[in-house]
Amino acid sequence: GIRARVASQFAEPEAAGGGAGSSGGESVEAVQKRLQKMRAALKKAEHLAGGENRGETTYAALLQAQRDAERAMAEHEEQITAVKATAKVVEDSVQERYKFHRRFLKAQGVQAVSDFQMHLSRRSMGGSLRFDHKEDVLEAQVAPRAGDAAARSTTALRSLSGGEQAFSTLS
Repeated sequence: GIRARVASQFAEPEAAGGGAGSSGGESVEAVQKRLQKMRAALKKAEHLAGGENRGETTYAALLQAQRDAERAMAEHEEQITAVKATAKVVEDSVQERYKFHRRFLKAQGVQAVSDFQMHLSRRSMGGSLRFDHKEDVLEAQVAPRAGDAAARSTTALRSLSGGEQAFSTLS
């Protein structure tokens, strides 16, 4: 492995008789220089083998990292499931509220038309009121009773007097 590769690179001086245990004796500086070379070669070999984390990239460490990643992934999948369930509940709630709002608008429109007719009949007048909630349009038509020869119908609220406009708008 790595140790054999490092040992093979530095085996030449020992084979030539100049090893650390030889009687020729090396200087301290030469030994330190050789030690630095060996450390550099070891670091390079570890780097090539994928061990840059100061020896922490062992098989057991990699297995633990895999377990941690799988655990984190499972937690995230649970969170995604919970978010999707919440989104479904919110979507259903919004749809139900929209349906209620549409029914409420329709009921309010019917009530407003009924009140409008009642107030017009008290003043011996006739007319109609029409709501279009999708287009945000209110059409009011007010006219004196048909028995009046000068009876004239109007659809524009601006053509009515101020009191008639207020009455028509409040109704």
